[in-house]
Parts: sequence; structure tokens; C-alpha cells
Amino acid sequence: MLKIVVNAPKGGVGKTTLATNISLFLAKQGKRVWALDLAQGGLMSEDLKASHDFDSSNNKIETKELEELPSRFPGSSKFDVLVADTDDYFKIQSNLLDENHRGWRVIVPLVPSDPKGCRRITRETAKLARAALVGSSRINLQVVINKCSLSDYSSRRQDVEGIMEREGILGLLSPEWIPFSTEPDPYYIKDPAFFDSIEKLLSSIGVDV
Repeated sequence: MLKIVVNAPKGGVGKTTLATNISLFLAKQGKRVWALDLAQGGLMSEDLKASHDFDSSNNKIETKELEELPSRFPGSSKFDVLVADTDDYFKIQSNLLDENHRGWRVIVPLVPSDPKGCRRITRETAKLARAALVGSSRINLQVVINKCSLSDYSSRRQDVEGIMEREGILGLLSPEWIPFSTEPDPYYIKDPAFFDSIEKLLSSIGVDV
């Protein structure tokens, strides 16, 4: 079972919306999805239960608010992909440095219109990358530009690249990005441009879509 976690050390960057729509995308592609909701409030769980695209007979929703990433997954052979939503707490990053949590694909969203948030997320991601290097951990991680309009994308990406380059982690910036959606919250996956961006992002982290 391939495992994906959406995490960033800041709220308001779209972690839950991204995790929810990744789960919906994969389910629509015929994947058997285990949706693990670790975020406070259980919004991903609530939204997936209300969606006709997330069939409970093939997929699973598990809610464990503010718990750490599990290292054991009984029954995982029944599923193709696990998608975990998280809150902005640092113990998830500590989990990723633990050898018992190897193999996770990590998606770190940031919103380029929030410079302070970009700097904070980049700084903490750089700390994680350096700690992984020192500890010989291997983390499959990509920082993803989220909630960005097409008209602003080029200039916003340059800003993000500058911030990440100063921290020495420009190589972790995904070539893909997530646009604003024209669809009502939270089911952005119905927007063709959003759908296409999710497909490209998942392909870039090694998910067979």
C-alpha cells in the first residue's frame, strides 16, 4: 500500500482540501483508498462520507484527530493507497524521520500569496530535510504551490523559488502546482484544470494514475 501524507507546519494552506481531493481523485480512478484523517475537526472524514464518489464498500475512512502517523496498518493489503490529512503540528515531521515510517510520500502545500507563511513552511521543511540527511533517512517530499491563479503563477513561482533557494531546498519544489478551482468547496476535483493538476502532482511523486 502506497502511503501519502499532506502536511505543512502552518494552517490555512489547503492541507485538508488537498488531501480530500486526492482521495476523491484516486477513488474515481478505481483505486482502493484508505483515507486517514489526523486533523482536528475531522473535516476530510465528513466531506468524504458526504461524497458519492467515495464508495465506502471499496474505500475506508478512519478518523484519529491529532494522533501521530501510524507505523502499522492491519488490513492494508485490501487497499492500494493511503492518504493522510494532518494538522499543523510538528510531531508528524518527527514521525517522518523515524525509520519505522519510511516510504511515505510527503506533499507540503504552501500559498504563494502569503510570504510569511512561505518563509515559515520553507524554513521548517529545510530543517526536516537537513535532519533526514544527517540521520540517513530517505524522505520522498515535494513542496507544492497551492491556491494560485494562472495569471499570477509565473511571478509567484519566482518568489517561492527565491525563498526556497535561500534555504537550500529549491530541489524540493514540485514542477507541478495546484490552481484555484471554479467548483464549490470542497469538491474541487470536478474542475477539469484542478483534476489535471492533481493527476500531474500524483504522477510526479510516483503514484500510478
